[in-house]
Amino acid sequence: MYITALLAAVPRTLEWSPTVALIMVICNVLAIAFGRATINRPNVGPELP
Repeated sequence: MYITALLAAVPRTLEWSPTVALIMVICNVLAIAFGRATINRPNVGPELP
């Protein structure tokens, strides 16, 4: 198979650091705030089949 080509195509990821953790926490807090501000009926979901 083309395992070596596939492995070469995978991008490198950043190593975990306090800066990365802080960015992730800030993004999650912003996403939660955005969701709370825009969801009109929070306890209403789709009906079960």
